[in-house]
Amino acid sequence: PPLFQLIKEQSGTEWKEMYQVFNMGHRMEFYVNAATAEAIMKNEKTFNNWIKWGLINLAIVALYGMMMRFKIAYEFPFFQQKNLLHAHSHFAFSGWISHFLYCGLAMIVIEQLGNAVRKKYKMLIIANLVCSFGMLIFFTYQGYKALSITFSTLSIILAVGFTFVFVKDAKRFSTDNASKPWAIGGLLLNILSSAG
Repeated sequence: PPLFQLIKEQSGTEWKEMYQVFNMGHRMEFYVNAATAEAIMKNEKTFNNWIKWGLINLAIVALYGMMMRFKIAYEFPFFQQKNLLHAHSHFAFSGWISHFLYCGLAMIVIEQLGNAVRKKYKMLIIANLVCSFGMLIFFTYQGYKALSITFSTLSIILAVGFTFVFVKDAKRFSTDNASKPWAIGGLLLNILSSAG
């Protein structure tokens, strides 16, 4: 896009550095096999809605990051820096990163097992969004207190539940599915990381 040409000209930055620092107009891209691409296209509306929520959540993460930096330099009434930090980190992990991972893994399962499993993954993804927004709101408002801790705990329980459901469904994947061990390993490490 012309914006990058303008940045290059105004900053005197070399093209090599431009490509290292900026995405240079690339969108979010998924590299998948033909069968997965076909499943995504069949489920395009659902997948697009899930991705839109992920992008909205990314914008919220960026907004909170900006608010935290602004608060360092200027007085920003009604918000505690520590609360913003906790809300930002919890929401970034649950509402943005975990959300995208769950969506991608759900699409793998739908591609492997068909639309019969769509409803349970949709419910898990919605539950994750509810927990994420609960943490965002209550960590911002009150910091570490009963409601924020409740949503955080529910988020951990949901991660365990998602892992259990995915591992159970993955047993029915085709034997040549290369993503299965990586996905299961990642989900198990996610649970392990919540232990402390």
